[in-house]
Amino acid sequence: MFFSGKRWAVYVLLAVCAILITLIVTERSSRVVTVSEGENGFAPQKLSIHKGDTVRFVNDTGGYIWPASDFHPTHRTYPEFDPKEPIAPGGTWTFEFKKAGVWAYHDHLSSNFHGTVIVVGTPGEASRECLSRTASSSTRALCWEGDITDTLEPKGLSAAFETFASLYAREPLFRGLNCHDATHIIGKAAYRAYADDHTIIDRRETSYCGYGFYHGFIETMLLNEGPGQYGKVRAYCDALKSGGQLNNVSGACYHGIGHAAFDSVPGRLWGDATAMVENALDTCEKAALGKPERAQCGTGVFNAFAVAASAHSYKLAFEKTDPLGICRVQRSLYQPGCYGEVGIGAIREQKLDRATSLQLIASFPDAAVEKALLGYVADEVKRSIGTIDLRAFYRLCTSFSSTKERSACMNGIIAGMREAGEPGKEYLLMFRYCAFYPKSATRDDCYSFAISQTRTIAADTSDFENACMTIEDADVRGMCK
Repeated sequence: MFFSGKRWAVYVLLAVCAILITLIVTERSSRVVTVSEGENGFAPQKLSIHKGDTVRFVNDTGGYIWPASDFHPTHRTYPEFDPKEPIAPGGTWTFEFKKAGVWAYHDHLSSNFHGTVIVVGTPGEASRECLSRTASSSTRALCWEGDITDTLEPKGLSAAFETFASLYAREPLFRGLNCHDATHIIGKAAYRAYADDHTIIDRRETSYCGYGFYHGFIETMLLNEGPGQYGKVRAYCDALKSGGQLNNVSGACYHGIGHAAFDSVPGRLWGDATAMVENALDTCEKAALGKPERAQCGTGVFNAFAVAASAHSYKLAFEKTDPLGICRVQRSLYQPGCYGEVGIGAIREQKLDRATSLQLIASFPDAAVEKALLGYVADEVKRSIGTIDLRAFYRLCTSFSSTKERSACMNGIIAGMREAGEPGKEYLLMFRYCAFYPKSATRDDCYSFAISQTRTIAADTSDFENACMTIEDADVRGMCK
């Protein structure tokens, strides 16, 4: 059988493409990534690879190690991911990941050491596999990171933002579990783009999920700029200000500095909570010039500490007898933020009910009560956003006898809705909540705060203004445009 010249050219082109694809697959399948385990655990603790890549585990502990799939001690999540015996000091063990997914693992001999390998396959493969096999919320929280990574690597930052926005819109579980961590991934990639052309990233998605985007962005920026080089970091945060005020976005940026500062503390300090916090706050002092900025940076430090203590990362854990002891020794500038962040972390760690949680918050120093109450209520809203009972939250806020506590509770409701509400339409839920209050200065304050939180991030300016103009008070309506 003979082919015409054109048909022959097509077949040759197809054959060349097949060879190139084979070469690419071969190159990927032969990629080897190293994870070392030392006295502080696995490094890196989390990594993303492609299906067919190999991870080489290196023992730098001086003792025996045994990296294996969760869960301890059965290793049933990914049974093949198990050397079946200890690895001697200085030894290595390699494992080829043939299954896409999100694979949590631990050291069988030191089960407090944990790591995660995200294995990217075809689009959506990692998340489907992950969701189908695990009931652990801590693992399910990572299930969509493969989708974000899979989009980001070949298609770039804009496509990753679109994938993220799509997941947020259609996956309630994603909003509740993994949204914040997913924005870390995009933030890290965004810094690399920023480093090339210094373009400020201006997308609504950067405000989603507790501003996790800025945590990832600033952490990467700090690590790349090097110790003590904070000028560019500060400049970026200040560029996000409006009218010289520390608004939501610039505040989140400074919060991100504190978060990154704590997560970058040298390994020699791990396990010493006081030393780790002092080291991170020293970064805040150098990176932020004004008191509001330093205080916001401090909230990032204590938020990162609370997350680490809850996850037992960096050899940390909450003190059982006095989990808030670390806050009492802080300077006045940082103490409210410490009680707010660490207090909520301790509440969740101890699984306290609402009544007990509020009693604990009431015992905080006066300067910390309002901030801690706002943070706690905002967290309650985020946890119940899918089935939120607005009247119940209204009753909660009006149950406080103190005007300041009622105001802090109300602002916490709005703050929680801003973080977890429908992107671009958060104002609709806020306005519905504010309408529960009878006509009063309190209701006007509620609407005013809601408007200030949502006007600049509304998906449709006209829809926002139309909804805003239905508010009764004329002075408040003046804020709508």
